[in-house]
Amino acid sequence: MASLTKIMTAIVCIKLAEELKLNWEETYFTVSNKGAGTIGTTAFLVDEQKVRMQDLLYGLMLPSGNDAAVTLAENFGERMRDLKRPGARKMVTTDCKTGMLKATMNHGGSFV
Repeated sequence: MASLTKIMTAIVCIKLAEELKLNWEETYFTVSNKGAGTIGTTAFLVDEQKVRMQDLLYGLMLPSGNDAAVTLAENFGERMRDLKRPGARKMVTTDCKTGMLKATMNHGGSFV
């Protein structure tokens, strides 16, 4: 079950990166204390370490790193919070036909 969760985490991160137009090789995420201290299988990440998104995905999938999963989740969560603007209610949904993530504002227009 944990490996399936990590596969889904990778898929969601890849889709978000595409939607946010992030370059895997040039986008760096910071490992938090929580991420570095995550128990279980690990990619041996260190608190405050700057890691390329591509390397975090490898750390997520190859050694099945729980620390990489937490780091990706925290950093993508932060980027999604940054999309919030005062007065606009936004949602992120998945298009059933294409599988692409779609972000919409309260008036129905796309903003990503």
